[in-house]
Amino acid sequence: METNNILYKPFILPEDILYQYDEILLGNRANCSTLVSAKESGNKYTDAILNYCFDKFLRWTPQDVVNGLTKEIVTQFKLAPFIEKRITRPPEFDEWEFQFVGWHLYPETCTLSNDERVIKVYMEVVDGKRKRFPKAFFDETAGERRAFICFRVMSNEFIQPTSIKQLYDLFGNEQKGRQILSKHKLIVPVRSIFGTPLHYLHATLEDEWLEDEDLYERYMEKARVEAQKNSIADACQESDVQEKEEYDDGKTDEDEHDDINEDDNYNDDDDDDDEFGFDEGQEAETEDADMSDYFDISY
Repeated sequence: METNNILYKPFILPEDILYQYDEILLGNRANCSTLVSAKESGNKYTDAILNYCFDKFLRWTPQDVVNGLTKEIVTQFKLAPFIEKRITRPPEFDEWEFQFVGWHLYPETCTLSNDERVIKVYMEVVDGKRKRFPKAFFDETAGERRAFICFRVMSNEFIQPTSIKQLYDLFGNEQKGRQILSKHKLIVPVRSIFGTPLHYLHATLEDEWLEDEDLYERYMEKARVEAQKNSIADACQESDVQEKEEYDDGKTDEDEHDDINEDDNYNDDDDDDDEFGFDEGQEAETEDADMSDYFDISY
């Protein structure tokens, strides 16, 4: 058959795809037809296989899929290829989280907005329910927005500032700002996106929040002056170390030999010490001393 005819389209019945999936579960074949991974038809066939698995084998409701799908079940029912190839994993989900599969199949079950999902992830990190943020959580433009949301949640929940100036006082200080962000689990955006706590704060603020247009510039100048002082101090310290190294390297072998002889001579002076720490001269002088200075012998 001539396959380049524009009227020809590959066709396969949905039940044939489900039969192929049964064969995969039985170990009789490695994967489904290439139509499942095709751009034009893949979503339809993938959704059919997932619904088939959840309805026939697990007998789950849509909410069960949202709340109950785990990595172990995905592995047991060999669902990974269908999920990974056809359903985009949102950045706020780790590789062991599959709630988004239920949301994809049953959109009515998704009750959280994107911002609410970001807040949920951040609070789980703060509370220790998560060890870290998902891998791509702060990537690209969408990642910056997540960083902004997290900063505002931190500010409202844990700092509760009374003014914008108070925030600039806190985060305009490099060391203090890093300590606060580290304590509240937001040091990662500083390292990967903003560079300093001050830049992170300023990028987060919206125009209507700004009480003083020059506030940011004043703190930037203060940070520049502080950085210059630290740079000068580091340079002086480095110069002192270099000077000392050059002094040590400048000693000749003869100088070192003289130093050793001096140490030997010093040690030789102590060879005559008795066991109580006095040398012979001191001991003789003590024996000849007039003891009347220490005892009153008159009556």
